[in-house]
Amino acid sequence: MINKVRISNFKGIKNIELNELSKFNIIGGKNNAGKSTVLEAIFMFYDRLGPEFLLKQYGWRGITELQITPEDMFFPIFNQYDFKKNITIEISTRSEKDTLEIKYQDPLLNNEITGKRISLENIDGVVKTEDNIVTSNTKLSMTVKHSNAKYKKETFDLELSSNSLSFNIKHATRHNMLNCKFLASKVYQNPTEVAVQYSELDINGESDKIVDFLRIIEPKIKSISNVSLPNNRSMLYVDIGISKKIPMSFMGDGISRLTSILLAILTTKNGIVFIDEIENGIHYSVQNKIWKSILKAADENNCQIFVSTHSYEFLNACIEGTDEIYRDKLAYFRLEQIEDKTQAKRLTYDNLKTSVSNGWEVR
Repeated sequence: MINKVRISNFKGIKNIELNELSKFNIIGGKNNAGKSTVLEAIFMFYDRLGPEFLLKQYGWRGITELQITPEDMFFPIFNQYDFKKNITIEISTRSEKDTLEIKYQDPLLNNEITGKRISLENIDGVVKTEDNIVTSNTKLSMTVKHSNAKYKKETFDLELSSNSLSFNIKHATRHNMLNCKFLASKVYQNPTEVAVQYSELDINGESDKIVDFLRIIEPKIKSISNVSLPNNRSMLYVDIGISKKIPMSFMGDGISRLTSILLAILTTKNGIVFIDEIENGIHYSVQNKIWKSILKAADENNCQIFVSTHSYEFLNACIEGTDEIYRDKLAYFRLEQIEDKTQAKRLTYDNLKTSVSNGWEVR
């Protein structure tokens, strides 16, 4: 489990340190305080060996098209577009510390750049490119240093070459790599991806778990079926006791959002799940029940949780929905920009309850 994170020069964050992370972590703060950025940075650390690790983040932010140029592809991930300063993401557990460093390497100064566009499909960062892309030979050079001397430094890079965007691994290790899933703030998730995750549970004989959790907010649900559709698509259908099963999407955004969250947790045992703006699409009246389901599922699957929110209603729901056995495992971090540093103030469950009960501003 992660217990400390340090981030430097990544997107809107110049410097931040989060200490004493818990099993269940809630990240709050005003708009542009860096809540989503913290989640993205930690996820990127563990997703670093995936060639789409950078493109995914643009997709989560709703960017559907990019010029393949350093200015569009690389510069936005550096704080204030200052690519001369390296990005560092330091992850500490109880026994080890690993540091990802990202450096921008300058192009050939006289090389003419002709940028064509790439399209990002869905939130998984599927990339479609036009032919004959011409760019300069620029790259993000990445290294990972491990505190455990048994493991060599990892080196890899993402390069804009003469006709492609390429990911090159020089040396890598799976040491301290955890299975992670990221749920973006957009409520919509590809129904086929949801159905595939459900099938994974079904194959392992665990599909009843998702039904049990969903019944907490919708007792009418009797069973879920994965239905194959034309063009290699699938969709989940729900039996609610009427004459015909209905698509899960007909049950409303709350059920769809909770299903996506629970499937992510149940298929990420011993890993980490990140949920950006968790309150999106969920009516305030059931948020405490949903939070209760998330805590139970995460605890049973030994899954560390990071969520972001700026909703006072959700914080109230957390207080109401956190059973006593989980209260010592919950931490709330309020992010605040002070000069050029982002500070993270940590509150325990009791601190958070006292603050909200007294009407103190903690978002």
